[in-house]
Amino acid sequence: MDQALVFGNTYRILVEELFGTELTSDYGFVDEEIVAIEQRLRAKLPLALREYYQVLGRFDRLNTAHNHLLTLDEMLFSGSMLRFMDKNQSVCTWAIHQADLNKPNPPVYQGNPISNPCWYDEKLQLSEFLTLMIYQQAVWGGLGFIGDHCNSSLLLPNLDSSWVKVVDHAGLRIWRHEGMLISNLQDDDCCICATEHPSSFEYLLQELGFEQQ
Repeated sequence: MDQALVFGNTYRILVEELFGTELTSDYGFVDEEIVAIEQRLRAKLPLALREYYQVLGRFDRLNTAHNHLLTLDEMLFSGSMLRFMDKNQSVCTWAIHQADLNKPNPPVYQGNPISNPCWYDEKLQLSEFLTLMIYQQAVWGGLGFIGDHCNSSLLLPNLDSSWVKVVDHAGLRIWRHEGMLISNLQDDDCCICATEHPSSFEYLLQELGFEQQ
């Protein structure tokens, strides 16, 4: 893996820690494939997105677990917005403004170009958004063991100091402890947990009161 990556090594380290696997070049697209798509689009991908595709672009278990990262062939412009990810059930999409494509880490916008042409700033830079999505995709279907807990008011205040809140955006909160994740949507009674490790999942069931999905 290229050690000169600016954003890609951060993505890689996070995914390797969560999934307990070493990422090889097979998990990503080679530079020639990305250049071919840039030629089709007549636009260069921002560095934070280009390096995500280089490192994780073929990791379907992560990229399609809930939301759907567009493949290079699926990527397209909707007006002046370059779409790169669709929300679950295609209720909206995420995109980068054409004027920002020359920035290495531009802002991300959300919208529905079919039913509503308006776009809304996510208030996240691209690398921040993709890191958030790694966590969300992992806990909402990507990891091997998933459970739920339907009393968030009892569970969340009792998470000990070893749990770190790694996502807090637009009502979505995600906590991490080693290879375990817990997510909660604000004002929702239910929490979801996920891990790749059977022993960690047993801890989540026995000690924190989750039930296997």
